[in-house]
Amino acid sequence: MVGARWLVVFGLPVVGACALAPATAARPTLRAPAPSTFAPARINRAMPEPAVPLPGDIAHAIESRVAELSRRGGACAVYASVMERSYREGRILLRPFMWRVEGRLVSGQATADGNMVLARDIDPLNVGLRTVDEVLWSAEHESAHIAFRIANDEVAGQDPADRYVRECRNAEYAEAEDGRR
Repeated sequence: MVGARWLVVFGLPVVGACALAPATAARPTLRAPAPSTFAPARINRAMPEPAVPLPGDIAHAIESRVAELSRRGGACAVYASVMERSYREGRILLRPFMWRVEGRLVSGQATADGNMVLARDIDPLNVGLRTVDEVLWSAEHESAHIAFRIANDEVAGQDPADRYVRECRNAEYAEAEDGRR
């Protein structure tokens, strides 16, 4: 890839077309192409557990969800196309547990070029296990951040990416309710 730089993230080489900080920096920041205001999350290079490719149950859930969101159309289809591209290109990785970014416990991170890292569970003591649906929510949420170029400076409970995911999931719930009548 012309002009791309290599960066080792979680022990795996990742190549992206975005401008990257030097590989020796402690916390490189990825920048989206101008004039966007989208500011992807910083890559946390201090993660102790490596990220791995998706297991079958999560992969199947993503495939099913992409099909459902694409069928629905509108904003749902827009972020579904991002999720599908990231999935098909092998850009979605799974970490065993949530991690901290700038003091916040997070369950997912994404970069503007479609790379995503999602947490399978809450902590190494198995105090909190996440369901497949919760991991899927994180994938949808990160896809919405990428698709709609939503900055990652959320105010607690007011993240616009969550609004997109809720609207698409509420539409699914409403369709299911209509089918029962």
